[in-house]
Amino acid sequence: MALDKRQFDMMRDMYDDRRYQSQRELDRKTEEIYAAIPAIRELDLRIPDEATKAGLAAIRGDNSLLETLDARIAKLSEEKRTLLRVSGYPEDYLDLKYVCDKCRDTGFIEKTDPATGSLVKERCSCYNEALTKLLFKDSNLNSIIEQENFDTLRLDLYSNNPEDTDKGLQLTPYENMLQVVQKLKEFTANFDNEFNNILIYGGTGLGKTFLSNALAKAILESGHYVLYFTTCSLIDMLAKYNFNYDEYEKSEDCRHDSLYTCDLLIIDDLGTEMTNSFVLSELYNIINERILHKRSTVISTNLTIGQLSDRYGERVFSRFRKDYTFVKLIGRDLRAIL
Repeated sequence: MALDKRQFDMMRDMYDDRRYQSQRELDRKTEEIYAAIPAIRELDLRIPDEATKAGLAAIRGDNSLLETLDARIAKLSEEKRTLLRVSGYPEDYLDLKYVCDKCRDTGFIEKTDPATGSLVKERCSCYNEALTKLLFKDSNLNSIIEQENFDTLRLDLYSNNPEDTDKGLQLTPYENMLQVVQKLKEFTANFDNEFNNILIYGGTGLGKTFLSNALAKAILESGHYVLYFTTCSLIDMLAKYNFNYDEYEKSEDCRHDSLYTCDLLIIDDLGTEMTNSFVLSELYNIINERILHKRSTVISTNLTIGQLSDRYGERVFSRFRKDYTFVKLIGRDLRAIL
């Protein structure tokens, strides 16, 4: 995934700070050891001297010192470790310590490309872990998706009574939810290879927001940038961005550019906002731009298909009809059961 500038800067700054703190701690330890064991300072001064002597000798045509340089430096380093040990310090006390030894706090590991033989950089596992934490935080869903995900979904809450069969779908609420979950899991499994958008609709209390959160968690865990907004909070941010930029910049949800660049945008409760020409224009721009750039969007709504068409007009609804998979939830309000 491509990070936006803010995320890139945050990751870069985090690794810069790791290296700075490690070097600062090493500098502190070095001052301590120089004061306690002056002989180690002398050894540290001799190491660059040896390299300088070998270089000057090589310029004059004598490579003997250069050929034995590594061995002499290794001997001086061993003397340092011995002095540390006999003075009661760990032998590696003056080694630079990293949070991650694999990448040495750079976030990247160099590997040889078997196809070309050239060195390539790939993200270290520590970078992916830190990035995932950042993405979870950025999603606006950091806490709720721990409670609402595919593992905690209770299918037993949906009726399998034949009397509750939906006439249009010819499915009970339970049978329908089984198919819905399967469809959403296929969406997550194929996220990197197939462009798709989903519109989840149905009455109140049927689990639309729960399913949106479950999707978000699954996509986030695969290392993608997911951004979640209720429609009202989205419109509020857009209004601040367009009409009160100073307030927008102070807002915790100042992620206007990410609306277009995040891997998955979730818009929850479409239809609860005050609809006017500004709202219709902004929604169309977001939906259309994301389609053009093949960035997936998931929308949930209590509105029926007819109500969606009437409320948002042909310009917006045509995008839904052409580029979205419609997922219908049926049954009774689960909030009356729980």
